[in-house]
Amino acid sequence: MDVSTKTIRHWIAEGKLSSTKINGARRIYEDEIMNLIERGHKEKNKNTNEESVDIKKN
Repeated sequence: MDVSTKTIRHWIAEGKLSSTKINGARRIYEDEIMNLIERGHKEKNKNTNEESVDIKKN
């Protein structure tokens, strides 16, 4: 993913991305990332005049 840590934290705070705290570290499950990607693509198709974040899985 080509997304900054600050952006990820912002998405978690906004509720756009779910995470779990384990032993003091945040964990984000792969299905949450896939859901975020899918929502981004749907939003991009819905609003062709607006920018959306495109997340790529390597």
